[in-house]
Amino acid sequence: MKLNTSLVFLSAALFACAPASAFELKHSEGTLSLDSAPKKVVSFDVGVLDSLAALDVPVAGVARSMYEGDLARYQNTREA
Repeated sequence: MKLNTSLVFLSAALFACAPASAFELKHSEGTLSLDSAPKKVVSFDVGVLDSLAALDVPVAGVARSMYEGDLARYQNTREA
């Protein structure tokens, strides 16, 4: 099942900021259900990473890249 990864990661990040509870995301290919808040968030999309940074959500892994500016703090983050 192919999901829009940006939407999934952003949803997970926003969910991580909310109180821990069950979560359900309906999308074009079905439904993504999470029983609890994610323990780790990774981002493969720089736009989503920027949103996570703005929300101050801890990121456990990122795609290999040269991050600059506000995203420079992810330069040494574990590669996902």
